[in-house]
Amino acid sequence: MRERRFIERARERWDQLEAALKPAGRRGARLAAPEIDALALGYRAATTDLAIARARGYDARLVAYLDRLVARAHAAVYAGTSATGWEPARRFIAVAFPREVRRSWRAIALCAVLTVVTGAISYRLTFADPANAYAFVPARSVPLVERSLHDSNFGFDRAFAPAMSALIVTNNIRVAATAFAGGITISTGGGGI
Repeated sequence: MRERRFIERARERWDQLEAALKPAGRRGARLAAPEIDALALGYRAATTDLAIARARGYDARLVAYLDRLVARAHAAVYAGTSATGWEPARRFIAVAFPREVRRSWRAIALCAVLTVVTGAISYRLTFADPANAYAFVPARSVPLVERSLHDSNFGFDRAFAPAMSALIVTNNIRVAATAFAGGITISTGGGGI
C-alpha cells in the first residue's frame, strides 16, 4: 500500500523530469533558464525518490526505472562539465580568457602602466648613476662588471657557449611561463582588483 501511494505522489514529478530530459537529450541543445531549473530540481527529487525506494525495499522494477531516470538526468545536468581532451583548453583560450581580459581591462591597463612607468624611472635613474641600481635590487644581484661584456664576465670557456646559450634561453622560457601561469591563476582566483 505504501509503495502504491509513493508512486502516485511521485509519478507527476517523474513525468515532468522525463519531459525536461527530452530537449536536454538533443545534441547541442541550448536550454532556457526555466528548463535548466526544472531539470535540476527534477534530478534532485528523483535521486531522493530512488534513495527512498531502495531503502524501503520497493519493487525491483521501480528501483530500476528510477535508477535509469536518475542516470539520464545526471548525464543531462552534468553534460557541460564532462568535456574532455582539448575542448576545455580551447574553450578557455577562445572564450573564457578573452572574456576575463575584457572584464578586467582597467586592472590590466593599470598594471601595465605601473610596470612601464616604474621600469622607465628605474632605467633612467640607473642610467644616470649606476649606484642607484642598489636601490632597486639587492647588492648580490648587481654584477660587478670588470671587463667588457664579451671578454670574460660570464666566467665560462667559449667552447661551452652553445650549451650556455641553450641554458639561458631555457631558463628565460621557464621564467616567462611561470610568470604567465602564476598571473593567470592568481588573477582569476582572486576576482581582480
